[in-house]
Amino acid sequence: MRLFDRLLRRAGRAPGAMPGRGAGDTGASRQNAPVGGNDSDPCAEGERLLALGSPQQALNAFQAALDGAADHAQAHVGEARAYLALSRTEEACESLEIALAVEPGCIPALQLLGRLRREGDRPREAIDLLARAVILAPERADLRFDLALALNRAQRPEEAAQAYRDAIERDPRNPAPRINLGLMYLQQFGDPVAAEAHFRHALQIEPGHVVGMANLGLSLHDQHRCDEAIALYREGLHQHPEHVELRWNEGLAHLSLGDYARGWPGYEMRFMRTGGRKLDRFPYPQWDGQALADAKLLVVGEQGIGDEIMFASCLTDLSDRVGGVVLECAPRLERLFMRSFGGIAVHGKERGVPIDWLRQYPEIGAKTAIGSLPRFLRCSREAFPTHRGYLVADPERVGSFRHRLRAAGPELTVGISWRGGTSGTRGPMRSIAVEQLRPLFAVPNTRFVSLQHALRPDEREQVRAAGMAVWDGAGDDMDDTAALVGALDLTITVANTNAHLAGGLGRPAWVLLNESPDWRWLCAGEASPWYPSLRLFRSDGRPRWSALIASLAQRLTAVASGPASDFA
Repeated sequence: MRLFDRLLRRAGRAPGAMPGRGAGDTGASRQNAPVGGNDSDPCAEGERLLALGSPQQALNAFQAALDGAADHAQAHVGEARAYLALSRTEEACESLEIALAVEPGCIPALQLLGRLRREGDRPREAIDLLARAVILAPERADLRFDLALALNRAQRPEEAAQAYRDAIERDPRNPAPRINLGLMYLQQFGDPVAAEAHFRHALQIEPGHVVGMANLGLSLHDQHRCDEAIALYREGLHQHPEHVELRWNEGLAHLSLGDYARGWPGYEMRFMRTGGRKLDRFPYPQWDGQALADAKLLVVGEQGIGDEIMFASCLTDLSDRVGGVVLECAPRLERLFMRSFGGIAVHGKERGVPIDWLRQYPEIGAKTAIGSLPRFLRCSREAFPTHRGYLVADPERVGSFRHRLRAAGPELTVGISWRGGTSGTRGPMRSIAVEQLRPLFAVPNTRFVSLQHALRPDEREQVRAAGMAVWDGAGDDMDDTAALVGALDLTITVANTNAHLAGGLGRPAWVLLNESPDWRWLCAGEASPWYPSLRLFRSDGRPRWSALIASLAQRLTAVASGPASDFA
């Protein structure tokens, strides 16, 4: 109804309407109308002013055009672009909807509103709008590119990939769709070789394309060609010394090789990347690793649950450097961390909550992200301690779980989880479908317990059909989950929070890694410098997971049938 009212006002038919004034305008803003421009064509004047970087004057010009012709679709599109330049997104969307009401086939309106719906996390609407535009102008590569972005946001990767291919076919000299398609092969389809080909083709089109270079390096990294990737990043940084993604990627490549001294500086680039959590809201200077004998250090958990567990291994090393530690962590970790780090003030807080609670610590002298601690404390492989666990599960809860497990029978008890991460952290690549785990479930003298957080209905049916015990609280509070893991004989998991939890507790665990694992698991080897109790098993990806799971089933059979449990 609001859109209809605006359209009526444009036509001057609404009761009490004020001619010459658009929605959201004031008399004062209209007094700033452009002078000396193209008075005969206010729409063209609006375009000129937008190009000059004068969005308010451009808005006035477009609205002057609409005062004389409320059904001028292109003027509504211009108005929307001016609103966007003024950061008035909602009004821009309304203008585009009016444009489509008066001209349903207005391709600029379909395209721009489609982009805004995608950016506003309404991908289905974006797909509908952009698909209409593609039908109207099938030769337009840019429309197919935008459609691919929306399809990918809607988690329809196969259709998105095809839309990128269609865009490439129509505009083979544009590197952008090739780069995006390469990223899909890299991050979603698990094919770094195909990704490399797309990135190299993009660089043939536009040599030195910095995004193409950064992503080509990632494809080399995922093929365990880290030295080549690092050489490429250095070449790119010679041309673009401050490029965040190149520095970030180079850091991860060094970390994957275990070259921690060279890797940690690049890892600090996470704060400058899109979506990175910054610590600006905490009013303390950044810690530089120097001693704070008379002051406390605020340590902030800024990443995922697993990251917080892994980097928490550095906390006990701070005792001889600072006068005390105040730790802000995820609420799900609060109880476990309070028990495990008795000399540290632990506070579980949701991100973005007010920081008034810090007033009780006037002695805080500096701050640091928990992921920045290794920069000072883990600069070489030798700096990683050979610990037997730095997390402490509730002994009573461990005993209770162990009693319940033993009451069910003498079999080997194995916790298992198969899914981890998100689409943004390559979750599909490191996750396994439940049915692929059947060879493990068939191992005799073994009883499985699901440690999978947030079981889906289809997964629940599958695990029950496999005779697996289900504990619905897995992962809700890491203190309870830690007690269950502490009671199990073994944990088998993909690279998710449970791997970090078992390692932090010093409990035996087999971690299943895909062929291109995250930097923390290194490029090769069965041992983890972070967690001595873990054993790493790496997939070769042919076909994905099958050979690895078959091998693990044989190994588990030998362990379960042996006289004593040996998980080495």
